[in-house]
Amino acid sequence: MKKNQVSSIIIFLLITFTGFQCSKKQSITPPSTSLKIKVTDNVGNSVAGATVKLYLTQANWQDQSNQVETTKTTDAGGEVLFSNVSPIKYYWRVEKGCQNNVNGSVTSTTALLANTTNT
Repeated sequence: MKKNQVSSIIIFLLITFTGFQCSKKQSITPPSTSLKIKVTDNVGNSVAGATVKLYLTQANWQDQSNQVETTKTTDAGGEVLFSNVSPIKYYWRVEKGCQNNVNGSVTSTTALLANTTNT
């Protein structure tokens, strides 16, 4: 090959590849529906270390069957977060030691708003 041909090929390749850029693909996380429950005692103090279970119906809540998700334990602020749940109504049961929410009124949510964290 002649020197001019080699130079022309190099210039062609430089021009061709100059327009290409490597870029990191951004992954888009679809919004999800979450439920955050804060557990407090009778005087409003946060209760850490309490277990929280979700149920779809009042009957399931009463007989503790067909639990939704796994049991969560409240953090130091008395909160648990259930992620990626359906935007429907849930019933929850809270227990710590010999205390629970069973003897009070049935505790439930309204239908959750989709694609947001409901509290």
